[in-house]
Formats: sequence, structure tokens, C-alpha cells
Amino acid sequence: TATTAVTPDITPPSPTAGSSGMLSCTNFTAGLNGTPGTGVTYQWSGPGVASGATSQNAVANAAGIYILQVTNVINGCANTATTSISQNTTTPSVFASASQSITCTTSSVALSSSSSADPTSTYTWTSASAGTLDNYNISNPNAFAGGVYTVAVTDLSNGCVGTETTTVYQ
Repeated sequence: TATTAVTPDITPPSPTAGSSGMLSCTNFTAGLNGTPGTGVTYQWSGPGVASGATSQNAVANAAGIYILQVTNVINGCANTATTSISQNTTTPSVFASASQSITCTTSSVALSSSSSADPTSTYTWTSASAGTLDNYNISNPNAFAGGVYTVAVTDLSNGCVGTETTTVYQ
């Protein structure tokens, strides 16, 4: 007779999961990153796995919790790791107003605007008539004609845009 010792291979993999990027008004996907390994398979699950569900690294298009399951192809043991994708798609609130009306003695009117995104924001004013503002890219330009003026405020932290209109009477 002969005897031999059999050592079972029941050690599961030790995966880690991470994410890169945040979803925003200008960034519609984020990366999912798993631990590299040999002799394993990968399976990502979660609210929005857009591509690479069976790869070490995948792409997500929805905020939430993501689970990576890694399976050892030799012994069949599996283990999971989780990560999350965050999202910032908050549109800035915007306020705009005109200080007064244009009259025979008042040739310009100060427009004012403010935003919940201050100071991380840019301002872009538009009007029906070209050349009616002294500066189209500041928060408080001067208007030289009556009409409707619209300000678009872009929050630079997430790319979201809020708008508001005001009227200058003449």
C-alpha cells in the first residue's frame, strides 16, 4: 500500500475594486478597476456597467455601488469586492436682474447676476441684439438697449449650466 497527502486548494482570490472619475453634466462615464490576477475570471455587476463586464477594468455610466466577483478558474473559489461611483449633476441656481430702465437721461443699465456655483462658475450673457452689452462674459455687465437678456452660468466643478433671463425696459 501507498499513501499520499492531498492538500485541498480552497483558497479564494483576494480581489480589490476601485473607481476613477465621477459622473457629471460633461462626464458621462467612470472607470471601474479590479485587482490584476492570473488564472481568474472577472464579473462586474451594478446599476450601469456600460462595457467590460467580464474584464479586470470596466466602464460605468450610472452612479451607485458596483460589485466585482473574481473566480479562480482552477479551484472554482470566488470572492467579491465593492466600489462606488459618485455623481454631481446639480444645476446651479441663477438669479438675474436689471437695475433700472433705459430712459432719455439713462443710456445704460447695470445687469446683475449671481449663482449658487460661485466662485467656480463662468457667465455668458446673450441678447437678441448684438453689441448691446459692454461685456458678455462677466456676472454684471452694462446693457445699452432695451430687451430680454439671458445669462447662462456654468459650474466649472461639474459642467452643469443654469440659465435665467431679465428684461431691460426702454
